[in-house]
Amino acid sequence: NRRGMLLGRYGGLGSHRYGSFFTGDASSDYHVLKLQCEFTIRAGGVGMSYISHDIGGFMLGSDKLEDNPAGEKIINPVQYLRWLQFGVFGPILRFHCAPGCGSRKPYDYDALVGGACRNWLRVRHSLLPYIYTAARCHNVTGVPMVRALFLEDAENEAAYRYDEYYFGAKMLVAPMLSDAAERPVYLPPGGWWAFQTNQFVTGGVEFQRPVKLDDVPVYVKAGSIIPRQSPDAPLHAAHCAELTLEVYTGADGTGDLYEDDGMTNDYKLNKFCQSAFKLAKSGDELDISGSITDGAPLGPTRTITLVIYSQKPILKARHSDSSPLPCRQLESGAWEIQVPASASNKPWKVHCTTSV
Repeated sequence: NRRGMLLGRYGGLGSHRYGSFFTGDASSDYHVLKLQCEFTIRAGGVGMSYISHDIGGFMLGSDKLEDNPAGEKIINPVQYLRWLQFGVFGPILRFHCAPGCGSRKPYDYDALVGGACRNWLRVRHSLLPYIYTAARCHNVTGVPMVRALFLEDAENEAAYRYDEYYFGAKMLVAPMLSDAAERPVYLPPGGWWAFQTNQFVTGGVEFQRPVKLDDVPVYVKAGSIIPRQSPDAPLHAAHCAELTLEVYTGADGTGDLYEDDGMTNDYKLNKFCQSAFKLAKSGDELDISGSITDGAPLGPTRTITLVIYSQKPILKARHSDSSPLPCRQLESGAWEIQVPASASNKPWKVHCTTSV
């Protein structure tokens, strides 16, 4: 029962009828990376959400090959890392190149970039629940996984750009497309959080963002709830028994999680689970809740870890059954709350009190 995926070369308008694609034998130059970012955004606009690229470039670009400490031939390590980081926030992450053009294996570069390859690949793996949910949204609605900013704000001229994009409904990605140490970032109006940090930014402006090597300018809308799993979890377990919900406060909002077995067409027989999460704020009080909205859980129990990004410290938390819940502040500045395991189909709510 081994299953594979048919990957086709892009063939122009109408190609969306044939599933997933790659963009051809590109070279490993920054100007090509910039072009592929624009291509991914534009492809989503004509129904082709499942676009992939040869991360690092298929052909050798203008740079010469060099040796890593193990004697493997590689391209410029920083350039390779920027390709990889772009791929992490895309529909399909895939490494491939022509013979004689150097390695495209992440472990051949990782030591040279301070472990950044491994770090961002682990981020990708932890985001699979969010990515799979975005893929389901595309399947049902046609809205692409990588979408132009103007799809959300068509009257805003500043949204017509092709160097940054929404990745799913909640995240905005401004990938590094050059060897510069900074880049301009535009954030649409509203509140935004720098991904995985307690840094809050008010949007509606463009600003210059310094970017370190192990950094990608990614922002999450205030009011978002992002489902994640452990970076060491199975690739696809059908049911995420240990679920992490990243909660980005600053507005009322929602989040979603779609699950199925990932292997068969049983989802067409209603063998899937759709969960909805809500964030509501009133003064210094936060309510975070979740319930099943369609289908049925594919596993009996679930443990939920809340990671809450808030401008105000969280003083205490309690479960819907009034029992207190432990809360601790993480190194990122976020607050972590462990919700005890319960039946997967049981609605839940956590009430938090913040300080002024």
